[in-house]
Amino acid sequence: MTGEIDQLWQRAESMLHQRQLDPAKQAYQAIVARAPGHAGAWLRISTLASLRGRFRESADAALNAANGEPQHPQLRADIFDRLVAVGESQAAPIFFERSFLATWSPEALFEGALALNTLGLPTRALELVDLARARGERGPRLGLLRATLLVFAGRLDEAEAELESVIAVAPQFASAHWTLSKLRTWTPARNHIDRLRKRLVATPTLDPGVPYLWFALYKEYEDCGQDTEAWKALVHGCTARRRAIDYDPKYEQDVFDRLIHLTTPEFLAPQPPAQKGPRPIFIVGMPRSGTTLIERILGAHPQVRDAGELQDFPFQMAWAWDHQSPRMLDNHMLSTIDRVDFAQLGQRYLQRTQWRAWAADGEPRAAYTDKLPRNAMNVGFIHRALPGARILNVVRDPMDTCFSNLRELFGAAYPYSYDQRELAAHYQNHRKLMAHWHEVLPGRMLDVSYESLVADPEAVARQVFKFCGLRWVPGCAAIEKRSAPTATASTVQMRQPIDARHQGRWHRYETQLKPLRDALGDAVD
Repeated sequence: MTGEIDQLWQRAESMLHQRQLDPAKQAYQAIVARAPGHAGAWLRISTLASLRGRFRESADAALNAANGEPQHPQLRADIFDRLVAVGESQAAPIFFERSFLATWSPEALFEGALALNTLGLPTRALELVDLARARGERGPRLGLLRATLLVFAGRLDEAEAELESVIAVAPQFASAHWTLSKLRTWTPARNHIDRLRKRLVATPTLDPGVPYLWFALYKEYEDCGQDTEAWKALVHGCTARRRAIDYDPKYEQDVFDRLIHLTTPEFLAPQPPAQKGPRPIFIVGMPRSGTTLIERILGAHPQVRDAGELQDFPFQMAWAWDHQSPRMLDNHMLSTIDRVDFAQLGQRYLQRTQWRAWAADGEPRAAYTDKLPRNAMNVGFIHRALPGARILNVVRDPMDTCFSNLRELFGAAYPYSYDQRELAAHYQNHRKLMAHWHEVLPGRMLDVSYESLVADPEAVARQVFKFCGLRWVPGCAAIEKRSAPTATASTVQMRQPIDARHQGRWHRYETQLKPLRDALGDAVD
């Protein structure tokens, strides 16, 4: 049997390398029919299913690969990465902890650290990075990841030293310059403006790193009070980033409109049975609106674990629809919305997230946070799938919110944020959708005002705790006292007390932001 399996494997691998995907898949399926525990074949089936858009098959095959308990360290590392890629966020860390890290190569440790960080486990990811370094890995990629994880941990001086080491050997790593720019407030006496300008001259215009350099330059110019130069750099950065993004505002408008049209009170009425165990607290809103502040306050409560920006609900939506979209929602999903089993979606979500409520002492907390701002589009689905969940919507001044988006270099999740008019259109869509959720789900979601929060943190904390069914605990609003890592764009700010220093920043560029203000219309009145 072993010889036959080996021949089938060689044939399947040959077809895969020749891009004969369907015949290759059939060969891998023939392998697992004869050897159900063949982890390598299951891994290939999972990857091929993803290429064909078959999300359920991909996830199931990844779990079968993990169940095969492969012994080869690189195969274990690859399976771990695949479990993360298909949203199996409970199985992935369990599988990882059963792996024999002593046999992993530095490259496998690096990839594992990336995956752990994606799972929202930055502390464990940093341990892997340090293990890879102890085994001799000195590359700049590892240094950049280590610096990022140090930032999340609040170890800013160490992160700065690490970033300077990366830049010294690999100045072309533009994201290292950008991460460094965000570590602290720079001054005319201490900054990297000249170095950034020279790096931009040396970098081709269409290089993917160009936006990082422009955004870094913007940040340091602004810190130094050079607002005119800062604005120019921000415009260059936004233009370069927008040019690299595939984003269709009209398509997004259509999705928002169809979502509002379809999610009627009748559609939202059916609910699954009440859930058991720790309950999730969803924190939604526009990015940079104060969602992380609310999570840090909640995470200070003894009965809450702050779990960060979980991707689990979108992943389980992909499983429920058997369709993974680069967007949170697309027209295909909306056209098949009546086929979704929301009770099953909710159960799968809980199975993959409730473990996050367990603290280091081994005891479960009553609740855990899921702070993914763009889950704002999913409030109706969350309501149907998880009737026991609490939903908090953070609301901030429109101009402050939009300017905070414009000045931040995001990943692919927020493609609307690099053009003033596109940003305003998205804000209006978001605002209209949140009003819709309040109309069709009265009392289901609590709006939390950023301005009220910075004016009186404890009063807002009391309001939030009451809505979430938590007893009042004094001192939770003192977020600067918390040492837990936070992996968001505002991670540095989370080490400082809550105050109003970030309000009204857009006024520094009031003239330049006139297109944004005009496009926001009555939202700013």
